[in-house]
Amino acid sequence: MIRVMALTKNLRKFLLLLPAGLMLFAQPSQVSAATEPAQWAPKDTLVFVEIPAFKVFWEKTKQLPTYRLMTDEKTKSGYEKVFKNLDKALNDYAKKLGLENVDQLKVEPQGGCAFIVTATAATEPGSEPTPHLALVGEWGENQPKIQELLDKVTATAVERGGKKETEEFKGIQITTLELVEPPAPATEGSNDNATDDMPEFESDSGTGMPTTPQEMVVQALSDIPLPESISYATNSTTTIIGSDAAAVKEALRRVLGDQEDSLASNEDYQALARLCAPVGEASLFVNLPQIMTMAAVSDDDKKEMKALGFDSLRALVVTFSLAPKPGVSSEMRGFLPITGDRRGIVKMVTDNVISKPVAPEATIPDSALACGWFNMRLETILDEVYSIMKEINPEDAEMMKANLKMTTPEGEIIDMESVFKSFAAPFMGYLAMSPPYERDNISFLLSVGHSSRDTVGKIFTFIGPYFQKRELMGQSIYDFSMIPVGVSLALTENRLALGNTPGVEGLIRSGGASAGTSLANDAQFKQTARHAPTEAWAVIYLDKMKSLEAVKAIKAKKKADEAAAAANDNANVEAPSFDFDMTKSMIDAMIEDPMMDVVDLDALRPYMSSTIVTISTTPKGIAIYGNEVEPGAK
Repeated sequence: MIRVMALTKNLRKFLLLLPAGLMLFAQPSQVSAATEPAQWAPKDTLVFVEIPAFKVFWEKTKQLPTYRLMTDEKTKSGYEKVFKNLDKALNDYAKKLGLENVDQLKVEPQGGCAFIVTATAATEPGSEPTPHLALVGEWGENQPKIQELLDKVTATAVERGGKKETEEFKGIQITTLELVEPPAPATEGSNDNATDDMPEFESDSGTGMPTTPQEMVVQALSDIPLPESISYATNSTTTIIGSDAAAVKEALRRVLGDQEDSLASNEDYQALARLCAPVGEASLFVNLPQIMTMAAVSDDDKKEMKALGFDSLRALVVTFSLAPKPGVSSEMRGFLPITGDRRGIVKMVTDNVISKPVAPEATIPDSALACGWFNMRLETILDEVYSIMKEINPEDAEMMKANLKMTTPEGEIIDMESVFKSFAAPFMGYLAMSPPYERDNISFLLSVGHSSRDTVGKIFTFIGPYFQKRELMGQSIYDFSMIPVGVSLALTENRLALGNTPGVEGLIRSGGASAGTSLANDAQFKQTARHAPTEAWAVIYLDKMKSLEAVKAIKAKKKADEAAAAANDNANVEAPSFDFDMTKSMIDAMIEDPMMDVVDLDALRPYMSSTIVTISTTPKGIAIYGNEVEPGAK
């Protein structure tokens, strides 16, 4: 098996310092980058992230709806507790480094910055590649402040017993420093297992534990330990912080002018400007061929890589643009070039897909908060999987074939291969809510097309005992009966559908079309999609404003039901259960978002819009596009 994950084993050491490294880039600059960041990295770089001109990046970041939302006096109160916990976590991390607080890390970079990942290849089968990481930034006239910070971190580590080693490279000193965690604060009567003296997490739930996604991220950040060691070097304008001295040397010699065989000369990197134009304020390069070469050490690894089709992949290039044009707040363009024969998984997502106009199926209603669909020749997937397995291990392939012939309780043999090959595009799913926001107005549905109702219907021979069959408008609906979770199945003339019961019933009642107006006619969807490619085989769409309206109404309803129950004199009356069956956990997570406590919905409208992501295939490879439109854009 290809051991791509082997490259991540040693990444953790340096990534533990990333919170501090990223905070160094937290303020705008006044000057554009003097050097193209790709010239700082070697030609065989594995992963490369660049921001060529931080001032432009930061100024445009402040134009994003999310940034404005979190800084507007009318709306930022929804994030007060999150910011308070975040400040504490970052301050705690700064103190671990030997600084007084996080503000000392907020030094203004004055040029470009880059994150570089390289690796030394494994020397023999069974061994693992050794990753090397580096953060490079141009601080210009603020370079002395960075040097002061590094001196403080170094002095603190040495005081705690950490080792410091130095060496000279091209006239520049490289310092390798062992970082040491500060001693745990001792409290009278405390012991190693005590938790009473731990500060309580200030959560919106009031439990002292993180409950929302934002709170969980903050809590995870506060638990990050220091890396075991780092290396660093500085000159008059630039600082390099790396996982080891080798990573620093590689970047330093290029910063000093030796840019032979740099990433800028890599043909795959050059595809960024050619295939993702116009290049935005930040870009990502993932050298898939080099990663596969590093990971595929044994002959079995190489065999598997070829069977999957990964040997035809070139480097993934992605660029991110902020406020790129009127009506669009952010945009992402990515491309994955493909060369040579297409086989395996690569063939599935190139030759076996169907590009269609970017328009929702008629089944998706305009009340959809989120939806997605993809058009793939599903009838070909089983053959491709068989081909992959046969090339890797013929015995496993034949076993898979044999297992597709299943015997019913009555002794009938059913060939499930014919069932799978009856499935057809499109595969579609959506979550929709419409006012009044009650249980029966929440629909979650997944469906797939088919070419033979009789053939696909054979699956009910096996799953029938777990479902209760009933009829609706001449169509059979199967309700999951093992436990009451509100899940249903239906097989119509052209679809197999799975969803919550209201969603499946809605599909039957509508005759396969939207019960109301289709999302295809929704003005917000049209505004978002008009900036995307005209055709794609996979699409994901999210309407943030509709989601916010629905979830705020649901939370208000839930609070009202709970208050009514609490006011009831009958002690045996419990608060009404606001149970959404299979969608309950999803809805509950949305309800706990801190923005739900911002009462004025109109105050949020200027910052809530919609997002679309598309995937399409061209003769040259796979194109990925995404955008978020500006709220209120026409």
